[in-house]
Amino acid sequence: MFQKRFYISVLLVMMSLVAVLSGCTAEKEPKEALSSAALHALGMDSFVLESRIKISDLTVNAKSLNPNIGAILSVFPNAEINIRQLYRKDPMQTEGQLEIILAGKVATTITAPFVMTKEKLYLQVPSIPFLPMPESVTGKFVELDWQELAKQSGEGLNPDLLDPEKTQKLGAELAVTVFGEFEPDPYFKTIDPEEAELPEGVKAKQVVRFEVTNDAAAEAAEKVIHNMLPIVLDNLQIHQFTVNTAIDGDNYPVYQALNADVEFNDVQTKDKVKVALQATSTYSHINEKPVFEIGIPDDTITLDKFKEEMRSFGY
Repeated sequence: MFQKRFYISVLLVMMSLVAVLSGCTAEKEPKEALSSAALHALGMDSFVLESRIKISDLTVNAKSLNPNIGAILSVFPNAEINIRQLYRKDPMQTEGQLEIILAGKVATTITAPFVMTKEKLYLQVPSIPFLPMPESVTGKFVELDWQELAKQSGEGLNPDLLDPEKTQKLGAELAVTVFGEFEPDPYFKTIDPEEAELPEGVKAKQVVRFEVTNDAAAEAAEKVIHNMLPIVLDNLQIHQFTVNTAIDGDNYPVYQALNADVEFNDVQTKDKVKVALQATSTYSHINEKPVFEIGIPDDTITLDKFKEEMRSFGY
């Protein structure tokens, strides 16, 4: 039960990150500016998105957690996850690279290029030092059909959740809904761009900070949790949740920085998950003609073939 709840929680957190990270000429009231920028982002026909996530703490205290999953999670504290992707809306195509940098005893960098279209996902099998894999699959692109993947997922994987255009729309709607649960004061405020520490090259017309803490927003936070996530989370402690959003002159949310430190607690099982992370997201080349470097891979293997090769290697 905890594993299912944990996965759903992670999915919803990621969806919330997408809502926040994807999201006038006169400066608008902060809450209105955020909602407007999130919806305006739906008009982007193409862009380059660079996302960076630094996990400073990931603590899981759960007797019901599968030991194998626990072992995997144990390597993520102090990990960095970087994603760079190039997106085109019509015809839909995304290509990018996922980079996972692990610290500690298993210090290594895992890189996995990927390509997405309306019908397919192509994911290149990475080389992982502590997880030997057959040469016949390493470096190959596994070709995955969204509909077939949904059928094999058991409880059902909705392909729409992996469609950038639809998740972008869902994210914007989710952002507007979440923001609607909070009063403008004290949760939203305009801050000086220098305080936001914007990266070089990012020009902002307005920078808005959205901040929630247990002390300042216990009532509103509880309302969000129980109105929107009643099944997933029994208790959520917010030690810190701050999002700075830089809005450019075209009303696009071109840069966002998130700092979060939260705990999920299951009052029935006493399972606890603590997550502390910092994340940034930068949009550039908005509505410019994209130049895809990978294209549609032709050196591919099927998922069944990948499974077969892995089984032959002892997995």
